[in-house]
Amino acid sequence: MKTNVRLAVLALLTFVVSACAIAPVETTPTEDPALRITHAVETVYAQITATAQVVALSATPTATPPPPTETPVPSTATPAFTETPFPTSPPTATFTASPAPASHCPLAQVTRQTLAPGTKVVTGKWLVQQWTVLNAGDCTWTTDYRVVYWDGTTFGLPLVKNFHQAVEPGGFIVITFEFAAPSTPGIYKSWWMMRDTNGEVFGNGPNDTPLYIEINVQEPD
Repeated sequence: MKTNVRLAVLALLTFVVSACAIAPVETTPTEDPALRITHAVETVYAQITATAQVVALSATPTATPPPPTETPVPSTATPAFTETPFPTSPPTATFTASPAPASHCPLAQVTRQTLAPGTKVVTGKWLVQQWTVLNAGDCTWTTDYRVVYWDGTTFGLPLVKNFHQAVEPGGFIVITFEFAAPSTPGIYKSWWMMRDTNGEVFGNGPNDTPLYIEINVQEPD
């Protein structure tokens, strides 16, 4: 910008000097030529100064206002849903089973018998053996329950005999055998058991002792 001003001043000075040299001198005798030049120079200087101010104003860069500060707007976007993975298979529940109550069916208890073991009898005598049996279990004995031969002498009795009545828990049944003593003297033994509808055999008490007949047969006096 300073170079342009200098060039403009130089051009104006050149123009003024040239004008003064070419123009005919028609001054009145009372006007001093040096004073005329001074006025001309002052006029040129004033024009140069005005021109320089115009040039300076036009050359002054216009400041660009800073861009407006953008106020951040809170995000309204819905947050992404994070899906919780499910197990591929449901957990296996563990249960502790309570122990089942001990079964007491069938359970029998002989409370009485007519012929004590080792009873002495004469040959050929008619005998009646009875066992009074308590149903000590928790199920009913039906008439499908049976007395079955187990071991020893049969005394000619049937090997299987059905109960003649049903027996509720806490009830009694009298099992009766009638037979004749053998004709030959000696000690005779016979064992019998009871059997339920499932084919399970049971006897007297928790140890399932067989029902027992023992007689001592002798010759009559």
